[in-house]
Amino acid sequence: MIEGLNMHDHLSSDGLHRRQALQIGLSACLAGAGLAAAPAAVAAADVTGSYRTGSIARRSETFLFGKDDGIIPPPPTPRAAEHFIDVPNGRLKYLDTGGSGPPIVLLHAATGTARAWDYQLPALAGAGYRVIAPWRRGTSESASGAPPTIALETADLAALAEGLGLQRFHLVGTASGGFIAIRFAVDFAPRLLTLTLANSLLGINEPDYQRIIELLLPDGFQAMPSEFKELSGTYRVSNPQGVERWLEIEDGSIAA
Repeated sequence: MIEGLNMHDHLSSDGLHRRQALQIGLSACLAGAGLAAAPAAVAAADVTGSYRTGSIARRSETFLFGKDDGIIPPPPTPRAAEHFIDVPNGRLKYLDTGGSGPPIVLLHAATGTARAWDYQLPALAGAGYRVIAPWRRGTSESASGAPPTIALETADLAALAEGLGLQRFHLVGTASGGFIAIRFAVDFAPRLLTLTLANSLLGINEPDYQRIIELLLPDGFQAMPSEFKELSGTYRVSNPQGVERWLEIEDGSIAA
């Protein structure tokens, strides 16, 4: 539930017309996408009153599609050095912000590279962490050696941690990066301070679960362009510069 919009507490059965409900829903969706924080974005509905009369007290602003400079600014240039490290059956490139703070390792999605963390690197480094972001095996920057498998990429992460002298560290995995993160957590639990998983199916292969996925996804879904599967329609319309940058990152990814 989006904060400030509690439909169950405020809406009576006959107090709100369908179109008005859809308007609130649209505003809430845009707010949930981070657009409501911008001066030129639609604000989330300011729901006040009891709706007994069917009226809505709300504040709205003009949302300008494609005008994203005030919504999502470009990421700052991350202050991270690029290095290479030899791993079993391959060689990885990685970013390292350095420093003596608690280490945190970021594992990107199959459609990403280490550059997908450009917003997070300066934020985490500014908070005192030493941030390490490898290009996973199979990306254009870490393409040498055997092709990627979960077992090999788990070994890659262990070799990276060992080579950099990381006794214990925070681990973040998003999407298929979560597959590697959860496997590492099972195999090397004492090495982790925390484990964070985002937007990931975790590589679950249980037959009943796989059948549910097949029912949810239409035929041909996996053959659709990555940007269609990964980026929402709102984001593609409202932030063309972000889409262009995402495509540049995806071009060197495992998926590409």
